[in-house]
This record gives sequence, C-alpha cells and structure tokens, in this order.
Amino acid sequence: MLAGLSGCISPERRLAADRDQCGAQGLASSTPAFEECLADATSRRHEAEARQSVRMQQLQDQSMANFMHSQSAAP
Repeated sequence: MLAGLSGCISPERRLAADRDQCGAQGLASSTPAFEECLADATSRRHEAEARQSVRMQQLQDQSMANFMHSQSAAP
C-alpha cells in the first residue's frame, strides 16, 4: 500500500514501520524470524517499486506513441 509513497518516506521511517509490523506479528527482535520478516518487507517493497517503474515507462511510451501519431496525422 505504501509503495507509491516509498520515495516520500525516509529509510529510517520505513525501517521503523517494518519493525513495528514484524513486532505486531509477534516476532521478537534480533531473532532469525524477525530478520526474515524485515528482509521480506524490503523485498516486497522493491518488487512493488519495480512494477511501478515498469508501469510508468509503459505510460510514457504510450504517451509518446500517441503524440507521434497525432503529429503524423496533422496536415
């Protein structure tokens, strides 16, 4: 849900939110399960950012294609 806002949140705040989320799942800090939870949260965020980047590129490409088409159709 925060993927779209990840650029607006400092790395420290993201880590704190991830720690809170993992703790809310009942995981004790400094345990392998807690560290895995943090790694999973980071991985999910990176995947979401990559999908968002691909989608933005697709939208830019489509916009450019529409512009080029409109220019070639003009008298």
